[in-house]
Amino acid sequence: MLSTKLINAINHSTSLDDNLQHTRHELEAARSRNAQLEAEAKQHAESIASGVLLKKAEVDATMAQLRAELQEARKEREASDKAKRQVEMEVENLTSALFEEANTVSLIVA
Repeated sequence: MLSTKLINAINHSTSLDDNLQHTRHELEAARSRNAQLEAEAKQHAESIASGVLLKKAEVDATMAQLRAELQEARKEREASDKAKRQVEMEVENLTSALFEEANTVSLIVA
């Protein structure tokens, strides 16, 4: 009976030792991964600070502003194109009227 208890205790001790080794291995892996993530976080923060990376909210705000400016520029261009067409029509009408008047004057003179 004592030998059975001794064998059970040794088996339990071996099992605990195996669990301890496994847990130590997991701990070391977790520490390694933690160090890697901390280095990546530091590099990311440095990239943001140096201006290599931008925050999405800032980019979205800039894009919205640029879109609004583009829309305004399009409206201004349409207005200037319309004004240009009106001026061209006036020039064409005045040119036509001038030629008609010149023809009338040349007919009167002749």
